[in-house]
Amino acid sequence: RSLYSKDKYPQGHADLAKCLGKIGVLLPAQGELDESQHYQEEGLAMNRKLYPSFDYFYPEVIALYRNTVPKKDV
Repeated sequence: RSLYSKDKYPQGHADLAKCLGKIGVLLPAQGELDESQHYQEEGLAMNRKLYPSFDYFYPEVIALYRNTVPKKDV
């Protein structure tokens, strides 16, 4: 968070959003379910600010974190 301050990046940063989501995925293994939810929600909220027109359905969110977004049929 110190690398991507709110002053410099008011909507957040894609790298920070990805890291927050990954932390949220790892925390349940340590029994930190509430903390996990907080990080996942924060990462998702940041992604929604950064990419407001993106459809946030589950498969697309997973693909985003894998750095590949599937192409939609037109």
